[in-house]
Amino acid sequence: MTKQLDSSGIENELRQSIFFQRKEEKQSEKPEPIGAPAPQRNEKPSLPSSKRDTTVSRHHDTMTPSHHETTPPRTTPLPAFSQEIIEHLRGAVKQLGKEAATHRFTVEEKRALKSIAFEYANKDIQTSENEITRIAVNFLLDDYRKNKEHSLLARVLDSLNK
Repeated sequence: MTKQLDSSGIENELRQSIFFQRKEEKQSEKPEPIGAPAPQRNEKPSLPSSKRDTTVSRHHDTMTPSHHETTPPRTTPLPAFSQEIIEHLRGAVKQLGKEAATHRFTVEEKRALKSIAFEYANKDIQTSENEITRIAVNFLLDDYRKNKEHSLLARVLDSLNK
């Protein structure tokens, strides 16, 4: 014994949809008054407002809300990295990493790493999530070696443990 589904509600909705109406139903939907010019072949009959897909706004011009900022936000300048730091990081990352490690990233961190790698791939620059992570780790290690308790790593760790 097979289970029979009641499809009458769905059939009723489909019959009312303009996409599933038969040609006879479409033509009989709006009888043309006598003496009215016949619609041309390329002209589509006007649909009632309840069956339109889009609504045209009465307000044709856009208004900027008064409570929104109209000037772009200021961005803080990036710190200038010396060529020495860049070369040090380049050398560290160029070395083949042989130690396997597992790190747990949040979904957002993983997406950001993938996004950065994808951006550079679109610029025809090969990189990987692993390489980006190694650059970041080596940057933090180098900064810590030079600045100890004033390093970025030390400051973040101090704030996490307060």
